[in-house]
Amino acid sequence: MSVPTAATDRVVRAAREVPAVGAAPVATLLRGPRRPARVVAATRRLVAVRADDELIAVAADDAVALPCALTVSTRLPPVLCGDPAAVGDGQVELGGVRIRARRWRRVPQAHVTDPERCRARAARSVPPVDPALLARARALATAGGDPAALEAAVLALLGFGPGLTPAGDDVLAAALVTWHATGEHPRRDRLAAAVDAARPWQRTTAVSAGLLRHAASGRAVPALTALLDALDGPSDDLDAAHERLLRVGHTSGAALCLGLRTALGTPHPPAPNPPVAVPRR
Repeated sequence: MSVPTAATDRVVRAAREVPAVGAAPVATLLRGPRRPARVVAATRRLVAVRADDELIAVAADDAVALPCALTVSTRLPPVLCGDPAAVGDGQVELGGVRIRARRWRRVPQAHVTDPERCRARAARSVPPVDPALLARARALATAGGDPAALEAAVLALLGFGPGLTPAGDDVLAAALVTWHATGEHPRRDRLAAAVDAARPWQRTTAVSAGLLRHAASGRAVPALTALLDALDGPSDDLDAAHERLLRVGHTSGAALCLGLRTALGTPHPPAPNPPVAVPRR
């Protein structure tokens, strides 16, 4: 990321202020001193800005609840990728608007008490994923404590797929969250270090790079945490929890489910057989 200059820091301190509900993990960043930032993603329901190597999002109240988002009930400011922004002094400034957190929401972290039970129950549902993604997830599952194999698996997954959060990144994020939940902190830490060494801010989208940092602390979208809780508990709502996760994004839900299964050690489905060529007569 280029070093901000006075020119890039010209964010209009507009009179209009928009109240928001802030995710607790970004409270320290938001309450810190004002610093320049840059818009790195802008859609109808989400605007994400990067301040140094931290991500904070402004999201519509009907968007997926990210662990680094300020949620607003009004239309998002009309900004473009690359526009200047600012973060700090209790607010996010972008598009001539000051977005200030008036309330805070907790971002729950799952805590698994019986990984074996989770592993067995996760086998009941097979996410619909691309065979190429499945092969990369298998490499992560078999890397074990081999640093070279783990590095290769991370490089194969990081940035693999389209969208704001490529499917390969979702597999990595779910594995981090799952190992945090099961208490397998050495495995989580080795994977987090391998992801960091792979330079995610250069290899994948800024949104994914920021969310991977939160995943290393066990924070993710609510549907992933809810599925881990359902797998671990006596709930009969397991199928519904699985379906809610699959509805996240275009490919994210299925990829997150695959990453969860990978971390739990649930056997992956067999790879599909290649089509048999039929000779022409």
